[in-house]
Amino acid sequence: MIAVVQRIVVAFGVLIVAGCASLPDFNRIQGTMDRMAYYTGVMACSMPIMTGSTSRMADAVERMERKTDIIVDDLQKQGKKMEATVQNFGQSFIDSDKALIRNVKGIQEELAELRKTLRTPLPPGAGASNEQDSLNAKLQAKLSDLDAKLTAIASQVAKQSASRSMTR
Repeated sequence: MIAVVQRIVVAFGVLIVAGCASLPDFNRIQGTMDRMAYYTGVMACSMPIMTGSTSRMADAVERMERKTDIIVDDLQKQGKKMEATVQNFGQSFIDSDKALIRNVKGIQEELAELRKTLRTPLPPGAGASNEQDSLNAKLQAKLSDLDAKLTAIASQVAKQSASRSMTR
């Protein structure tokens, strides 16, 4: 029995010694806790600086956003102005072509009127020579006027074709 008690005491002794050996190192734990407290303090001291930096970055982003909005608005205005300029330029070509067409149609009508006048014979017994002379003078004046108009239109067409070839 004593041998059993001795064995139990030895077993308990071994367990106690093994238990003490596996206990944590309190100095190491204390050192770790001290370092954690130090770094927490450093972070807490740095918070106002980080907050200020974040605030400055947010302000900078807002300034850039305002500048970007201004630039986009300016580009849109310039785009609208350019679009209007291009439309006006195109409309001026169309208007000049329409005026040219009206001039040519007027000349065609005058030529048709001249043809009609030349085809109608004078009534018999009428003073053919006086009326014929006055009619010939009128016709000659109209023909000269039509020739001047055709020359003006030809110069307009030449100027327009020259200006169009320069813009291309």
